[in-house]
Amino acid sequence: MTQIRSRYVEETEEIDTDPRWQLVDRIVSSQCFAKSERLSSFLSCVCDLARRGQLEQINEQYIGTTIFGRRPGYDPSVDSIVRSHASRLRHRLDQYFAEEGTQEEWTLTIPKGSYLPVFHFRPGSDEPIAVDDSAGVRRAKESSIEPHDLETALPEPRMKDTPADSPHATTRGRYLVPALTVALIFVTLVALACAGLLIRQRRSPSVIAASVSESKRLFWSRLFNADQQTLVVNADSGLVMLQGFTKRPVTLPAYLNGTYLEAIPPSSTPAAQILNIGTRRYTSVVDLNIMAKILRMTGVDLNNTKFVYARDIRPREIKQGNLILLGTYESTPWVQLFEPGMNFYFQNNLAGGVFSVVNRQPRAGEQPTYDSLTNDPDHTVYGVVAYRPSLNGSGKVLILEGQSMAGTETASDFVFDDGYLLPFLQSIRRRDGTIPYFELLLRSKSMSGEASRIDIVASRIEDR
Repeated sequence: MTQIRSRYVEETEEIDTDPRWQLVDRIVSSQCFAKSERLSSFLSCVCDLARRGQLEQINEQYIGTTIFGRRPGYDPSVDSIVRSHASRLRHRLDQYFAEEGTQEEWTLTIPKGSYLPVFHFRPGSDEPIAVDDSAGVRRAKESSIEPHDLETALPEPRMKDTPADSPHATTRGRYLVPALTVALIFVTLVALACAGLLIRQRRSPSVIAASVSESKRLFWSRLFNADQQTLVVNADSGLVMLQGFTKRPVTLPAYLNGTYLEAIPPSSTPAAQILNIGTRRYTSVVDLNIMAKILRMTGVDLNNTKFVYARDIRPREIKQGNLILLGTYESTPWVQLFEPGMNFYFQNNLAGGVFSVVNRQPRAGEQPTYDSLTNDPDHTVYGVVAYRPSLNGSGKVLILEGQSMAGTETASDFVFDDGYLLPFLQSIRRRDGTIPYFELLLRSKSMSGEASRIDIVASRIEDR
Protein backbone atom coordinates (compact mmCIF):
# COMPACT_ATOMS: atom_id res chain seq x y z
CA MET A 1 0.00 0.00 0.00
CA THR A 2 1.28 3.42 -0.82
CA GLN A 3 1.47 6.27 1.63
CA ILE A 4 -0.82 8.36 -0.55
CA ARG A 5 -3.54 5.73 -0.67
CA SER A 6 -3.47 5.08 3.06
CA ARG A 7 -4.13 8.75 3.66
CA TYR A 8 -7.52 8.59 1.93
CA VAL A 9 -8.48 4.93 1.82
CA GLU A 10 -9.70 2.99 4.83
CA GLU A 11 -7.62 -0.18 4.68
CA THR A 12 -9.76 -3.32 4.94
CA GLU A 13 -9.58 -6.90 3.74
CA GLU A 14 -11.96 -5.96 0.93
CA ILE A 15 -9.48 -3.36 -0.29
CA ASP A 16 -6.62 -5.84 -0.20
CA THR A 17 -8.50 -8.40 -2.32
CA ASP A 18 -10.36 -6.08 -4.70
CA PRO A 19 -8.54 -5.83 -8.06
CA ARG A 20 -9.95 -2.35 -8.70
CA TRP A 21 -8.25 -0.89 -5.65
CA GLN A 22 -5.07 -2.77 -6.43
CA LEU A 23 -5.27 -1.10 -9.84
CA VAL A 24 -5.46 2.31 -8.14
CA ASP A 25 -2.36 1.36 -6.16
CA ARG A 26 -0.45 0.46 -9.30
CA ILE A 27 -1.52 3.63 -11.05
CA VAL A 28 -0.39 6.00 -8.30
CA SER A 29 2.89 4.05 -8.05
CA SER A 30 3.55 4.19 -11.79
CA GLN A 31 6.06 6.41 -13.57
CA CYS A 32 3.19 8.48 -15.00
CA PHE A 33 2.13 9.52 -11.48
CA ALA A 34 5.35 9.15 -9.51
CA LYS A 35 6.25 12.84 -9.68
CA SER A 36 2.73 14.21 -9.12
CA GLU A 37 1.56 13.72 -5.56
CA ARG A 38 -1.43 15.99 -6.14
CA LEU A 39 -2.79 13.95 -9.03
CA SER A 40 -2.21 10.75 -7.06
CA SER A 41 -3.99 12.22 -4.06
CA PHE A 42 -6.81 13.46 -6.28
CA LEU A 43 -7.36 9.97 -7.72
CA SER A 44 -7.07 8.14 -4.38
CA CYS A 45 -9.45 10.55 -2.69
CA VAL A 46 -12.30 10.35 -5.21
CA CYS A 47 -11.98 6.56 -5.47
CA ASP A 48 -12.26 6.16 -1.72
CA LEU A 49 -15.20 8.56 -1.40
CA ALA A 50 -17.04 6.69 -4.13
CA ARG A 51 -16.23 3.30 -2.59
CA ARG A 52 -17.75 4.42 0.73
CA GLY A 53 -20.84 5.84 -1.02
CA GLN A 54 -20.16 9.45 -0.01
CA LEU A 55 -21.52 10.73 -3.32
CA GLU A 56 -22.32 14.23 -2.12
CA GLN A 57 -18.65 14.89 -1.30
CA ILE A 58 -17.30 14.11 -4.77
CA ASN A 59 -17.65 17.66 -5.96
CA GLU A 60 -15.41 20.49 -7.01
CA GLN A 61 -15.53 22.42 -3.75
CA TYR A 62 -14.78 19.41 -1.52
CA ILE A 63 -11.85 18.34 -3.71
CA GLY A 64 -10.55 21.90 -3.75
CA THR A 65 -10.52 22.18 0.04
CA THR A 66 -9.35 18.61 0.75
CA ILE A 67 -6.68 18.10 -1.92
CA PHE A 68 -5.62 21.61 -2.87
CA GLY A 69 -5.94 23.41 0.46
CA ARG A 70 -8.52 25.96 -0.60
CA ARG A 71 -10.48 27.60 2.21
CA PRO A 72 -14.00 26.26 2.90
CA GLY A 73 -16.59 28.14 0.91
CA TYR A 74 -14.21 29.25 -1.83
CA ASP A 75 -15.79 30.01 -5.23
CA PRO A 76 -14.93 27.29 -7.80
CA SER A 77 -16.24 29.47 -10.63
CA VAL A 78 -13.37 31.88 -9.94
CA ASP A 79 -10.69 29.36 -8.91
CA SER A 80 -10.45 26.58 -11.53
CA ILE A 81 -7.67 24.56 -9.90
CA VAL A 82 -9.80 21.42 -9.57
CA ARG A 83 -10.97 21.50 -13.19
CA SER A 84 -7.45 22.05 -14.51
CA HIS A 85 -6.05 19.18 -12.45
CA ALA A 86 -8.95 16.94 -13.45
CA SER A 87 -7.99 17.52 -17.08
CA ARG A 88 -4.38 16.58 -16.31
CA LEU A 89 -5.56 13.53 -14.37
CA ARG A 90 -7.56 12.26 -17.35
CA HIS A 91 -4.53 12.74 -19.58
CA ARG A 92 -2.25 10.84 -17.16
CA LEU A 93 -4.73 7.98 -16.91
CA ASP A 94 -4.84 7.70 -20.70
CA GLN A 95 -1.04 7.72 -20.72
CA TYR A 96 -0.83 4.98 -18.09
CA PHE A 97 -3.13 2.59 -19.98
CA ALA A 98 -1.33 3.36 -23.26
CA GLU A 99 2.09 2.62 -21.73
CA GLU A 100 2.60 0.81 -18.43
CA GLY A 101 -0.98 -0.42 -18.12
CA THR A 102 -1.52 -2.01 -21.53
CA GLN A 103 -1.98 -5.47 -19.95
CA GLU A 104 -4.38 -4.42 -17.21
CA GLU A 105 -7.67 -6.35 -17.07
CA TRP A 106 -9.40 -3.29 -15.62
CA THR A 107 -9.35 0.29 -16.89
CA LEU A 108 -10.05 3.42 -14.87
CA THR A 109 -11.33 6.70 -16.29
CA ILE A 110 -12.66 10.02 -15.00
CA PRO A 111 -15.27 10.95 -17.65
CA LYS A 112 -15.31 14.56 -18.80
CA GLY A 113 -17.80 16.73 -16.97
CA SER A 114 -17.45 14.58 -13.85
CA TYR A 115 -15.06 13.72 -11.04
CA LEU A 116 -16.27 10.11 -10.92
CA PRO A 117 -13.84 7.21 -11.13
CA VAL A 118 -15.25 4.61 -13.53
CA PHE A 119 -13.81 1.08 -13.68
CA HIS A 120 -14.32 -1.17 -16.68
CA PHE A 121 -13.40 -4.85 -16.95
CA ARG A 122 -11.60 -5.89 -20.15
CA PRO A 123 -12.07 -9.67 -20.58
CA GLY A 124 -9.97 -9.74 -23.75
CA SER A 125 -6.66 -8.65 -22.20
CA ASP A 126 -3.63 -10.80 -22.98
CA GLU A 127 -2.52 -11.57 -19.44
CA PRO A 128 -4.41 -12.02 -16.15
CA ILE A 129 -4.43 -9.24 -13.60
CA ALA A 130 -1.37 -9.34 -11.35
CA VAL A 131 -3.31 -10.72 -8.38
CA ASP A 132 -3.49 -14.50 -8.73
CA ASP A 133 -6.06 -15.26 -6.07
CA SER A 134 -8.09 -12.05 -5.89
CA ALA A 135 -11.51 -12.73 -4.45
CA GLY A 136 -13.00 -10.03 -6.63
CA VAL A 137 -11.51 -11.46 -9.82
CA ARG A 138 -12.45 -15.00 -8.80
CA ARG A 139 -16.07 -14.04 -8.19
CA ALA A 140 -16.21 -12.20 -11.52
CA LYS A 141 -14.82 -15.10 -13.51
CA GLU A 142 -16.93 -17.73 -11.77
CA SER A 143 -20.22 -15.83 -12.04
CA SER A 144 -22.71 -16.30 -14.84
CA ILE A 145 -22.78 -12.56 -15.54
CA GLU A 146 -21.86 -11.52 -19.06
CA PRO A 147 -18.56 -9.62 -19.46
CA HIS A 148 -20.29 -6.29 -19.95
CA ASP A 149 -22.02 -6.79 -16.60
CA LEU A 150 -18.69 -6.42 -14.87
CA GLU A 151 -18.44 -2.72 -15.60
CA THR A 152 -18.27 -0.85 -12.31
CA ALA A 153 -18.47 2.86 -11.67
CA LEU A 154 -17.96 4.95 -8.60
CA PRO A 155 -20.65 7.59 -8.48
CA GLU A 156 -21.01 11.30 -8.62
CA PRO A 157 -23.27 13.43 -10.77
CA ARG A 158 -21.83 15.16 -13.80
CA MET A 159 -20.66 18.67 -13.12
CA LYS A 160 -21.67 21.42 -15.48
CA ASP A 161 -20.31 24.95 -15.45
CA THR A 162 -23.34 27.18 -15.62
CA PRO A 163 -23.64 30.96 -15.85
CA ALA A 164 -25.30 32.88 -13.04
CA ASP A 165 -29.04 32.44 -12.72
CA SER A 166 -31.48 34.82 -14.27
CA PRO A 167 -32.90 37.22 -11.68
CA HIS A 168 -36.31 36.56 -13.19
CA ALA A 169 -36.20 32.82 -12.48
CA THR A 170 -38.84 31.62 -10.04
CA THR A 171 -38.62 28.83 -7.50
CA ARG A 172 -42.30 28.11 -7.55
CA GLY A 173 -45.03 28.99 -10.05
CA ARG A 174 -47.15 31.98 -9.13
CA TYR A 175 -50.82 31.19 -9.14
CA LEU A 176 -51.93 33.92 -11.52
CA VAL A 177 -55.49 33.75 -12.74
CA PRO A 178 -56.84 34.05 -16.31
CA ALA A 179 -53.61 34.87 -18.15
CA LEU A 180 -51.76 31.97 -16.58
CA THR A 181 -54.67 29.63 -17.21
CA VAL A 182 -54.82 30.51 -20.91
CA ALA A 183 -51.05 30.26 -21.26
CA LEU A 184 -50.99 26.88 -19.53
CA ILE A 185 -53.73 25.54 -21.81
CA PHE A 186 -51.88 26.74 -24.90
CA VAL A 187 -48.50 25.34 -23.87
CA THR A 188 -50.06 22.05 -22.81
CA LEU A 189 -51.85 21.65 -26.16
CA VAL A 190 -48.65 22.42 -28.07
CA ALA A 191 -46.67 19.95 -25.97
CA LEU A 192 -49.35 17.29 -26.42
CA ALA A 193 -49.26 17.81 -30.17
CA CYS A 194 -45.48 17.40 -30.16
CA ALA A 195 -45.78 14.28 -28.04
CA GLY A 196 -48.31 12.90 -30.50
CA LEU A 197 -45.87 13.47 -33.34
CA LEU A 198 -43.21 11.62 -31.38
CA ILE A 199 -45.53 8.65 -31.06
CA ARG A 200 -46.32 8.55 -34.77
CA GLN A 201 -42.89 9.35 -36.15
CA ARG A 202 -40.43 6.57 -36.91
CA ARG A 203 -37.16 7.05 -35.06
CA SER A 204 -33.99 7.27 -37.09
CA PRO A 205 -31.11 4.80 -36.53
CA SER A 206 -28.95 7.55 -35.03
CA VAL A 207 -31.56 8.32 -32.37
CA ILE A 208 -31.94 4.63 -31.60
CA ALA A 209 -28.20 4.14 -31.25
CA ALA A 210 -27.87 7.11 -28.96
CA SER A 211 -30.61 5.96 -26.60
CA VAL A 212 -29.41 2.39 -26.06
CA SER A 213 -27.26 2.24 -22.93
CA GLU A 214 -26.18 0.17 -20.00
CA SER A 215 -28.76 1.93 -17.83
CA LYS A 216 -31.48 0.20 -19.83
CA ARG A 217 -30.27 -3.22 -18.74
CA LEU A 218 -29.54 -2.24 -15.14
CA PHE A 219 -32.57 -0.08 -14.41
CA TRP A 220 -35.16 0.73 -17.06
CA SER A 221 -35.86 -2.89 -18.01
CA ARG A 222 -37.08 -3.39 -14.42
CA LEU A 223 -39.70 -0.69 -14.96
CA PHE A 224 -40.62 -1.43 -18.58
CA ASN A 225 -40.97 -5.08 -19.57
CA ALA A 226 -43.29 -7.57 -21.22
CA ASP A 227 -44.34 -9.23 -17.96
CA GLN A 228 -45.90 -6.27 -16.15
CA GLN A 229 -48.00 -3.23 -16.97
CA THR A 230 -46.39 0.12 -16.23
CA LEU A 231 -48.47 3.19 -15.43
CA VAL A 232 -46.87 6.60 -15.97
CA VAL A 233 -48.97 9.03 -13.93
CA ASN A 234 -48.93 12.67 -15.08
CA ALA A 235 -49.49 15.46 -12.56
CA ASP A 236 -52.77 17.30 -12.02
CA SER A 237 -51.54 20.88 -12.36
CA GLY A 238 -55.04 22.28 -11.91
CA LEU A 239 -55.01 20.76 -8.44
CA VAL A 240 -51.79 22.64 -7.63
CA MET A 241 -53.32 25.95 -8.70
CA LEU A 242 -56.46 25.21 -6.68
CA GLN A 243 -54.39 24.65 -3.52
CA GLY A 244 -52.48 27.83 -4.23
CA PHE A 245 -55.70 29.82 -4.26
CA THR A 246 -57.35 28.15 -1.28
CA LYS A 247 -54.17 27.72 0.82
CA ARG A 248 -55.62 24.34 1.76
CA PRO A 249 -53.90 20.99 1.06
CA VAL A 250 -55.76 18.17 -0.64
CA THR A 251 -55.52 14.68 0.82
CA LEU A 252 -55.73 11.53 -1.28
CA PRO A 253 -59.16 10.51 0.13
CA ALA A 254 -60.55 13.98 -0.65
CA TYR A 255 -59.06 13.76 -4.14
CA LEU A 256 -60.69 10.39 -4.75
CA ASN A 257 -64.18 11.32 -3.56
CA GLY A 258 -64.14 14.87 -4.92
CA THR A 259 -64.79 16.63 -1.61
CA TYR A 260 -61.78 18.89 -2.18
CA LEU A 261 -63.99 20.87 -4.56
CA GLU A 262 -66.53 21.65 -1.84
CA ALA A 263 -66.65 24.63 0.50
CA ILE A 264 -64.17 26.85 -1.34
CA PRO A 265 -62.94 29.39 1.29
CA PRO A 266 -63.36 33.15 0.69
CA SER A 267 -60.81 34.64 -1.70
CA SER A 268 -60.25 37.71 -3.85
CA THR A 269 -60.73 35.38 -6.81
CA PRO A 270 -64.36 34.36 -7.45
CA ALA A 271 -65.16 30.88 -6.13
CA ALA A 272 -66.56 29.81 -9.48
CA GLN A 273 -63.29 30.64 -11.21
CA ILE A 274 -61.27 28.74 -8.59
CA LEU A 275 -63.59 25.75 -8.91
CA ASN A 276 -63.25 25.90 -12.69
CA ILE A 277 -59.45 25.72 -12.44
CA GLY A 278 -59.66 22.82 -9.99
CA THR A 279 -61.76 20.76 -12.37
CA ARG A 280 -59.73 21.45 -15.52
CA ARG A 281 -57.38 18.80 -16.86
CA TYR A 282 -54.02 20.55 -16.89
CA THR A 283 -50.60 18.96 -16.66
CA SER A 284 -47.08 20.40 -16.79
CA VAL A 285 -44.78 20.68 -19.79
CA VAL A 286 -42.08 18.94 -17.74
CA ASP A 287 -44.31 15.87 -17.41
CA LEU A 288 -44.96 15.86 -21.14
CA ASN A 289 -41.23 16.09 -21.81
CA ILE A 290 -40.73 13.08 -19.55
CA MET A 291 -43.36 11.21 -21.54
CA ALA A 292 -41.53 12.10 -24.75
CA LYS A 293 -38.23 10.82 -23.31
CA ILE A 294 -39.85 7.52 -22.41
CA LEU A 295 -41.30 7.18 -25.89
CA ARG A 296 -37.85 7.75 -27.37
CA MET A 297 -36.27 4.99 -25.30
CA THR A 298 -35.16 1.91 -27.20
CA GLY A 299 -34.21 -1.52 -26.00
CA VAL A 300 -37.09 -1.61 -23.50
CA ASP A 301 -40.57 -3.05 -24.00
CA LEU A 302 -43.13 -0.23 -23.96
CA ASN A 303 -46.07 -2.34 -25.16
CA ASN A 304 -47.43 -2.63 -21.62
CA THR A 305 -46.90 1.05 -20.81
CA LYS A 306 -49.89 3.32 -20.24
CA PHE A 307 -49.78 7.08 -19.73
CA VAL A 308 -52.56 8.24 -17.42
CA TYR A 309 -53.76 11.43 -15.75
CA ALA A 310 -53.59 11.46 -11.95
CA ARG A 311 -57.37 11.94 -11.69
CA ASP A 312 -58.16 8.94 -13.89
CA ILE A 313 -56.72 6.05 -11.89
CA ARG A 314 -58.05 4.10 -8.92
CA PRO A 315 -56.35 2.37 -5.97
CA ARG A 316 -56.54 -1.11 -7.48
CA GLU A 317 -54.46 0.06 -10.47
CA ILE A 318 -51.80 1.51 -8.18
CA LYS A 319 -51.30 -1.88 -6.54
CA GLN A 320 -50.64 -3.73 -9.80
CA GLY A 321 -47.49 -3.80 -11.91
CA ASN A 322 -44.96 -0.98 -12.11
CA LEU A 323 -45.60 2.68 -11.48
CA ILE A 324 -43.93 5.99 -12.35
CA LEU A 325 -45.31 8.99 -10.43
CA LEU A 326 -44.51 12.50 -11.65
CA GLY A 327 -44.77 15.37 -9.19
CA THR A 328 -45.19 15.82 -5.44
CA TYR A 329 -48.17 14.93 -3.27
CA GLU A 330 -49.75 18.28 -4.26
CA SER A 331 -50.01 17.50 -7.97
CA THR A 332 -50.06 13.70 -7.78
CA PRO A 333 -51.76 12.77 -4.49
CA TRP A 334 -50.92 9.10 -5.08
CA VAL A 335 -47.42 9.94 -3.84
CA GLN A 336 -48.99 10.17 -0.37
CA LEU A 337 -49.26 6.36 -0.33
CA PHE A 338 -45.48 6.01 -0.43
CA GLU A 339 -44.31 8.98 1.65
CA PRO A 340 -44.61 7.24 5.07
CA GLY A 341 -41.85 4.83 4.01
CA MET A 342 -39.62 7.47 2.43
CA ASN A 343 -36.78 9.35 4.11
CA PHE A 344 -37.12 12.43 1.86
CA TYR A 345 -40.56 13.93 1.37
CA PHE A 346 -42.04 17.32 0.53
CA GLN A 347 -43.99 19.62 2.82
CA ASN A 348 -45.55 22.86 1.61
CA ASN A 349 -46.53 25.59 4.04
CA LEU A 350 -49.11 27.17 1.77
CA ALA A 351 -49.86 30.03 4.16
CA GLY A 352 -46.22 30.80 4.90
CA GLY A 353 -44.96 30.36 1.33
CA VAL A 354 -42.18 27.92 2.29
CA PHE A 355 -41.84 24.66 0.36
CA SER A 356 -39.49 22.23 2.09
CA VAL A 357 -37.91 18.85 1.61
CA VAL A 358 -38.03 17.05 4.94
CA ASN A 359 -35.13 14.75 5.82
CA ARG A 360 -36.80 12.26 8.16
CA GLN A 361 -33.56 10.91 9.68
CA PRO A 362 -30.67 13.32 9.03
CA ARG A 363 -27.17 11.92 8.97
CA ALA A 364 -23.95 13.74 9.80
CA GLY A 365 -23.61 16.88 7.70
CA GLU A 366 -27.24 16.82 6.55
CA GLN A 367 -30.04 19.26 7.34
CA PRO A 368 -33.43 18.24 8.74
CA THR A 369 -35.14 20.39 6.08
CA TYR A 370 -34.18 22.01 2.79
CA ASP A 371 -36.31 25.04 2.04
CA SER A 372 -37.16 26.69 -1.23
CA LEU A 373 -37.68 30.40 -0.59
CA THR A 374 -39.13 32.99 -2.93
CA ASN A 375 -36.39 35.49 -2.00
CA ASP A 376 -33.48 33.08 -2.57
CA PRO A 377 -30.96 34.95 -4.79
CA ASP A 378 -29.50 31.63 -6.02
CA HIS A 379 -32.94 30.28 -7.03
CA THR A 380 -32.08 26.91 -5.50
CA VAL A 381 -34.50 24.09 -6.25
CA TYR A 382 -34.63 20.56 -4.89
CA GLY A 383 -35.78 17.35 -6.50
CA VAL A 384 -36.21 13.81 -5.23
CA VAL A 385 -35.77 10.52 -7.06
CA ALA A 386 -37.24 7.55 -5.18
CA TYR A 387 -37.00 3.97 -6.44
CA ARG A 388 -39.22 1.79 -4.26
CA PRO A 389 -41.20 -1.46 -4.23
CA SER A 390 -44.87 -1.35 -5.22
CA LEU A 391 -47.57 -1.58 -2.56
CA ASN A 392 -47.96 -5.33 -2.97
CA GLY A 393 -44.24 -5.91 -3.48
CA SER A 394 -44.58 -7.43 -6.97
CA GLY A 395 -43.53 -4.36 -8.96
CA LYS A 396 -41.28 -1.31 -8.93
CA VAL A 397 -42.16 2.34 -8.31
CA LEU A 398 -40.20 5.37 -9.54
CA ILE A 399 -41.13 8.77 -8.09
CA LEU A 400 -39.80 11.96 -9.71
CA GLU A 401 -40.77 15.07 -7.79
CA GLY A 402 -39.61 18.58 -7.05
CA GLN A 403 -40.50 21.84 -5.31
CA SER A 404 -41.37 23.33 -8.68
CA MET A 405 -41.40 22.30 -12.33
CA ALA A 406 -37.64 23.00 -12.31
CA GLY A 407 -37.29 20.66 -9.33
CA THR A 408 -39.16 17.85 -11.09
CA GLU A 409 -37.04 18.55 -14.16
CA THR A 410 -33.94 18.13 -11.96
CA ALA A 411 -35.12 14.64 -10.96
CA SER A 412 -36.00 13.86 -14.57
CA ASP A 413 -32.66 15.06 -15.92
CA PHE A 414 -30.82 12.85 -13.47
CA VAL A 415 -32.57 9.60 -14.41
CA PHE A 416 -32.69 10.19 -18.17
CA ASP A 417 -29.09 11.39 -18.52
CA ASP A 418 -26.58 8.53 -18.38
CA GLY A 419 -23.89 11.01 -17.39
CA TYR A 420 -25.66 11.20 -14.03
CA LEU A 421 -27.59 7.93 -13.75
CA LEU A 422 -25.19 5.27 -15.01
CA PRO A 423 -22.23 5.97 -12.67
CA PHE A 424 -24.65 6.07 -9.75
CA LEU A 425 -26.27 2.75 -10.71
CA GLN A 426 -22.94 1.06 -11.18
CA SER A 427 -21.76 2.27 -7.78
CA ILE A 428 -24.72 0.79 -5.88
CA ARG A 429 -25.14 -2.38 -7.93
CA ARG A 430 -25.08 -5.58 -5.91
CA ARG A 431 -22.75 -8.46 -6.70
CA ASP A 432 -25.61 -10.31 -8.45
CA GLY A 433 -26.12 -7.36 -10.79
CA THR A 434 -29.39 -6.11 -9.25
CA ILE A 435 -30.04 -2.51 -8.22
CA PRO A 436 -31.20 -1.91 -4.62
CA TYR A 437 -34.00 0.50 -3.81
CA PHE A 438 -32.78 4.04 -3.27
CA GLU A 439 -33.70 7.67 -2.66
CA LEU A 440 -31.75 10.71 -3.84
CA LEU A 441 -32.11 14.32 -2.76
CA LEU A 442 -30.90 16.48 -5.65
CA ARG A 443 -30.15 20.18 -5.85
CA SER A 444 -29.92 22.49 -8.82
CA LYS A 445 -30.58 26.09 -9.67
CA SER A 446 -33.51 27.46 -11.63
CA MET A 447 -32.62 29.48 -14.72
CA SER A 448 -35.81 30.92 -16.18
CA GLY A 449 -37.71 27.98 -14.75
CA GLU A 450 -35.26 25.32 -15.99
CA ALA A 451 -32.84 23.24 -13.92
CA SER A 452 -29.07 23.79 -14.20
CA ARG A 453 -26.20 21.73 -12.76
CA ILE A 454 -27.31 18.84 -10.56
CA ASP A 455 -25.69 17.90 -7.25
CA ILE A 456 -26.53 14.99 -4.97
CA VAL A 457 -27.19 16.49 -1.55
CA ALA A 458 -27.98 13.23 0.26
CA SER A 459 -28.82 9.64 -0.57
CA ARG A 460 -30.34 6.57 1.01
CA ILE A 461 -29.50 3.13 -0.39
CA GLU A 462 -31.29 0.00 0.76
CA ASP A 463 -29.26 -1.99 3.32
CA ARG A 464 -26.64 0.78 3.64
